[in-house]
Amino acid sequence: SAVPRVKRRAGARRVADECLPRGDLAAADGVLAPDCTCHSPATLAPGVAGTKRWVMALRRGFPELSAVVEGAIAEGDM
Repeated sequence: SAVPRVKRRAGARRVADECLPRGDLAAADGVLAPDCTCHSPATLAPGVAGTKRWVMALRRGFPELSAVVEGAIAEGDM
């Protein structure tokens, strides 16, 4: 991928730090590819729109939602 590993890891951390606990869906626009796939149990829509819907649904069900990144592996790390 043309995006450096450090930047991909930082993007994943932004999803955990901003999208999930704060509901900052604008952060998703800055870090997710337009054609990304959300691997959630309920596919709500393709791409970033589906990921945003998944985050909104999680936050409705779990308003105090938080996420902890314990480790991050980017393509090429292994």
